[in-house]
Amino acid sequence: MERLQPKLLARALEIAGGPVRLRERLGVAEHSLMLWMRDRAVMPMDVFLAVVDIVLEDDLARKAQDRRGRPRPAAANDGHTDDRPVPSGQRG
Repeated sequence: MERLQPKLLARALEIAGGPVRLRERLGVAEHSLMLWMRDRAVMPMDVFLAVVDIVLEDDLARKAQDRRGRPRPAAANDGHTDDRPVPSGQRG
């Protein structure tokens, strides 16, 4: 199984907009970030949790903007109330 730490850091790096911004946001040294990204050292728990927060906040913000989970207005107002298919010719 691939390690979580490098994947999580790669995602946080994308979200932050690069290594300099991620280091500033986390308050860590360049050398430490490189070691963690190469999986050569383990992040301290407080840094790990800060990285998790960065990724989760971004994912939650994206979910809030995702309209795919919401019904389309036509589907919500067609008068059809159950999960069975609507027979052709009977749509509102």
